[in-house]
Amino acid sequence: MYHATLKVFTRAQGHTATGAAAYRAGLRILDERTGTAHDYTRRKGVVSVLTLSPDDAPEWAADPSAVWNAAERAEGRRNSCVARELEVALPSELNPDQREALARDLGLMLVERYNVAVLVAVHEPSETGDDRNHHAHILFSTRVLGPEGFGAKTTVLDKRETGKDEVRHLRAEVARLTNQHLAAAGVVCRVDHRSLRDQATSAARRGDTLAVARLSRTPQLHRGKSATALERRGQRTERGGENAAIRRDNTAVARSARAGRIGVDRSRVPSASVRRPGPAQVIGDASFNTRATGASARLLNAQATAEQERLRIERDRLRAYVRMIQEVAAEGEAQANAVVRRAQAEADRAESERLAALHARTRPTEHETVPMLDSSRRSGRKRGRRPDVEPAGRSEPMHSEENPRSLSKRQWAEKRRRERRVQTVDDNSIPSATKRPRPG
Repeated sequence: MYHATLKVFTRAQGHTATGAAAYRAGLRILDERTGTAHDYTRRKGVVSVLTLSPDDAPEWAADPSAVWNAAERAEGRRNSCVARELEVALPSELNPDQREALARDLGLMLVERYNVAVLVAVHEPSETGDDRNHHAHILFSTRVLGPEGFGAKTTVLDKRETGKDEVRHLRAEVARLTNQHLAAAGVVCRVDHRSLRDQATSAARRGDTLAVARLSRTPQLHRGKSATALERRGQRTERGGENAAIRRDNTAVARSARAGRIGVDRSRVPSASVRRPGPAQVIGDASFNTRATGASARLLNAQATAEQERLRIERDRLRAYVRMIQEVAAEGEAQANAVVRRAQAEADRAESERLAALHARTRPTEHETVPMLDSSRRSGRKRGRRPDVEPAGRSEPMHSEENPRSLSKRQWAEKRRRERRVQTVDDNSIPSATKRPRPG
């Protein structure tokens, strides 16, 4: 089984070269730049650790802690790429020593190609995973390591013009070295770094019908560590369900291939000049018939298409359910906001009415004048005119009975007392038969 992926560690995502090295090697490394101690000495599954460097590297290049702390110090940007990793599957057909030798040769290949520092950590399968999952984490620096330490940046993997071709070359080198060690160990099987489509096309051109049928399977999707952890705890994931459906289809294809019921029409196999579909091609696509033909192939193609349609309908149903839940939640939130707004409006209206009533109780009547005094009046300075001084341009005095609104409270009370006395005299002068009751 072939597997080779290239990863990068950047500060923009919170990665550190010291933390990556400590985790993969099961070591304790103190990050001198941040003061963080990365301690993974209790980590299980690490079979062997090897540090490689160029021939002219300084002596401290043999110490993983010194190497990766120096790699951290060499980077000054906040979003720097501090390390890269080549993760490679090691064949389970090899023994532990042979797998370690293969991992060492892969690390030396990186040292010779890029002149960088390399940390090789061989891991055994986990207790809850596939017991054939032997693999190696090959961590290498992003800068050239020379006699003076880390120097220039290696950008061949970063540039758009050279990155894709360089990755293809690395994958081909991994396959070459793996097959070389398989042959040395006397193992007949080989690995191939090419896609299943390219392998099936090559098999069809050489007339290998069984190989075409075997390689016409659908590649499974990468689950990732989160989905893998959930499935190990017994929880089902969408990616796991899709892979299960792909495995069922691939099993049917393999069963038909063993029975010899799939034939290949070589006249329909596209030549090298014909544009090939993308790598995301699946077994249910119509172009599957360009690789394998016959009644059984068409049947498998129809079954796979039906399965894909069922999965699509199920996904659409789940998405519609999620949209319905979101709409209900949005409607509930809108109603709650409306209730809050109405309650706030009622509270504001009640407060306005309370303030209006309070203002009406404290406001002077139309026959009262409340003198407005300020600090200037208290300090002896007159802000307005004296009440007993007639304003300029007025024809009548400011305080008079003809102008009742200008009377003060005391003057108004005196005027009311005089009116009541006059009213009393008038009532006594009227005969009792014609007297009217005085308003109370």
